[in-house]
Formats: sequence, C-alpha cells, structure tokens
Amino acid sequence: MLGNKRKNLRKYNIRKKKMYDKKYSKLLKNLRKKIKNLDSKSEYIVSLTSYGERLKTVWLSIQSIFDQNCKLAKVVLWVAHKDKNLINSKLRELEKNGLTIAFCEDVLSYKKMIYASKYYNNFHIITVDDDIIYPQNCLKKLISLHKKYPNCICCYRAHEICFKEENILEYKKWKFHSPGIKGPTAKILATGVGGVLYPSGTFNFEDFDLNVIKNVAPYTDDIYFKWIELNKGIDVVKVYKNKRTLLYYIENTQENSLKMLNIVSGNNNDLAISKLEKYFNSTFYEKIQKGNIL
Repeated sequence: MLGNKRKNLRKYNIRKKKMYDKKYSKLLKNLRKKIKNLDSKSEYIVSLTSYGERLKTVWLSIQSIFDQNCKLAKVVLWVAHKDKNLINSKLRELEKNGLTIAFCEDVLSYKKMIYASKYYNNFHIITVDDDIIYPQNCLKKLISLHKKYPNCICCYRAHEICFKEENILEYKKWKFHSPGIKGPTAKILATGVGGVLYPSGTFNFEDFDLNVIKNVAPYTDDIYFKWIELNKGIDVVKVYKNKRTLLYYIENTQENSLKMLNIVSGNNNDLAISKLEKYFNSTFYEKIQKGNIL
C-alpha cells in the first residue's frame, strides 16, 4: 500500500514538473512579446513586491500576470531601495514593455499594499505573490466576483478564524482553506496565495502605522490587514466554496517564504495577534462578533 502511494506521488510530481517546464518555456517565449492586457481605462491594477534572490525569478510571476485574459491599468512591482541593483535584464525587458518598477522604503511584504494605497487608491488593487505562476483566468475570476460583491475583499484562499468560547485559537488550529464557507463573512482571513482583490479605498495610506507594523506585526501582513478590515466592517468572499486552485510555485522560492517563517519556523502569526489585541485593547472575537454571521 505504502509502495503504491509513493509510486503515485512520484508520477504526480513528474507530471507536475513537466507542466512547470512547459509553463516556464511559454513565459520565456512571451517575455519579449508586446503586452496586450494593459489598458489605461481599466479600474484594476496589480501590485506585488519581491526581494533578494527572489528578484531573479519574479519575472515569471509578472509575465503570468501579463498573460491574463483581463484588462489591467498597471502592474506595479515594489522594490526596496537596497535591492535596486538586483533588477535583472528580464525585469528591465518587462519594464520596457509596460511593467512599473517603483522603489520604496523596505517594509517587507507590506510594500505591495502600503504604497499602492498611497499612489493608486482610486483603483481596485489586486495583490499577488512573487513565487507563483498564475493560471491565465485567475484574475478574471477575481474581477467577476468583485462585480458581484463590490464592497467585499475577494480571494481564492482564506482561513476560518476559530475560537474556543471567546478565546482565539492558535493559528495552526484554524480551519485552513475554510471548507464549506464562501462568504461574504467577517470570519475568514484572506491570504495572498492565488491573489486578493481589494476594492478601491479599502485601505488608506494613513491606516498603516509603520511603528506599529515594525514592532507588532512585521512579518504578518495578512493579520494586520484583517485587523483594519474588521475595524472598517469589510467582509471577505471566496471565488470557490470548496474547490482549490492549482498553482505552480516557482522553483527554489519556498525555503525562506513567509509561510515557513510564520508557521513552520515559529509562531509569528499568534504573536502578532496577541500584540495587536494588547496594543489596541480589543480582541478579534469582539470585532468579528460585530461583523456578519455565517
């Protein structure tokens, strides 16, 4: 039985590697082609950030965004000033074809939302990760969902925030992927994988206190964003109730990911939740009770 499972897993990994190689080749081929999905009349922009070694491969994520079957006003890559010299020829090629590369203060993964909310707050902002090759219809489905729920945050993946009585459970005990829940609801936390669409004006630049971010939740942007969303009464809705979207992680990008840092290597999510509640003298439970009931 165990031998069959290993054999099937090996076959699955071989098939997935072949698909990845095929997608890589297609993205490389499209790199020098004219970008067709930029349209200044669009109400949507894509915002992402990258750093260090990942800047070598983020072009794959960006090219997969330019290959989407929907119109975007801009695609903006936020890069810390200290990483300016790491912009490679592939990123310059994309910049020549329409990518906006913007340099800013290094506030880790927050860069993609803090500065987008400052300079592009009149657009609906779609955030994506720098380690994913996105399916061609990924953003179109987010946009379609947003048109149905224009005041909600739209996403593919979200976790159900779980409690025991009034006490929030450890992050690892939440219901990952929130099975059986689509929303809109206040009880799920949108996570970046797959992309998240924030309606215009969801966040204002003033919502981000850099001192609080650096001292309370430096590595947990999803948690901090959720706190602001609850303060504003903004609900979350998923593209699918149960179905998961097949995503391709860019090779050799996961060793130092925030997921590894926050869940595997430590309890940064739980620490951030505790610090936020203490700092603001309130709780996630109290805030969610004021929101929608499932």
